[in-house]
Amino acid sequence: MIVPTDQQPLYAPPGGESHYATAPDGTRIHYWEYGAGTDVILIVDGLACGGFLWSHFVRYFSRHYRILLMQHRGHGRTENPNDLRNLTMEHLAADALAVADAAGAEQFLLTAYSMGVQVGFEVAHQVPQRIKGIIVVNGSYQYPIDTFHDTATLKRIFPLIYYLFTRYPKLLTPLWKKGASSVATYLIAWLFETKRDLVRQEDFRPYFEHVARVDVEVFARMLNYASHHTAEHYLPEIKKPVLIIAGGRDSFTPVWVSKLMNERLPDSDLLVVRGGSHVSYLEQPLLINLRIERFLLEKGFLEEPLESAVSSDEAN
Repeated sequence: MIVPTDQQPLYAPPGGESHYATAPDGTRIHYWEYGAGTDVILIVDGLACGGFLWSHFVRYFSRHYRILLMQHRGHGRTENPNDLRNLTMEHLAADALAVADAAGAEQFLLTAYSMGVQVGFEVAHQVPQRIKGIIVVNGSYQYPIDTFHDTATLKRIFPLIYYLFTRYPKLLTPLWKKGASSVATYLIAWLFETKRDLVRQEDFRPYFEHVARVDVEVFARMLNYASHHTAEHYLPEIKKPVLIIAGGRDSFTPVWVSKLMNERLPDSDLLVVRGGSHVSYLEQPLLINLRIERFLLEKGFLEEPLESAVSSDEAN
């Protein structure tokens, strides 16, 4: 279904068609579809992300590819599962495959951000024959809370957060919504978690608008499952080409994690965005798009360069 621009949420790139897939456990998984190419790129987003990060990517690559932007369980238009234990990385990987099946994509390029990187590697591990290549953006392959801000602080306090969010979700929901929608919240994020000369404060508004919609218990449980998931044991088995994009000052996924991942994958390239934060794509969209295009050309996924015309907001 084509969604009129004035009815499409701010947290997703504009111009998408709205579709649903059905996961193995019956959960309806929503995804946006862009472009009309024969080759498919499947995007697996991060925790609490509704798609806001991918506008530059969609504008640039939908000229050649059909792009599927999946929304996780309890995110965007995707419903919560009936059983909240079904929020593991393995369940999310099954959701991604359900989306690919619903869209008729037998093989596809996999692009993943933040927590979605763990899900993406799980997909590649389960069905390597369906993956052409993988693009990893600001994400880890394991235990993300262990390295958050390069300290063990979040790891130590997360059990309390998890207990409160899963024991008292109704009590905490109003506080969660108010906090996420607060101007102070995204001002703090802009001041301390981004490269401020490249990202406007208002660029964060769609993200926090979406965060406020995410169920607090779903958030806590999904993060808990991510915190116990690792792809370390099968990284050497992933033979498909991988491009890793890391932020040089990413406090969520420290750059050394990406370098270690690069060493353990048999066929991978690494781009470190100098000074880049966890939202490197918002800070340097043109640089990252051109590096992805080069990766696609070098690996034979593109026969010739895409048109070089770039919108002014991508160039700045």
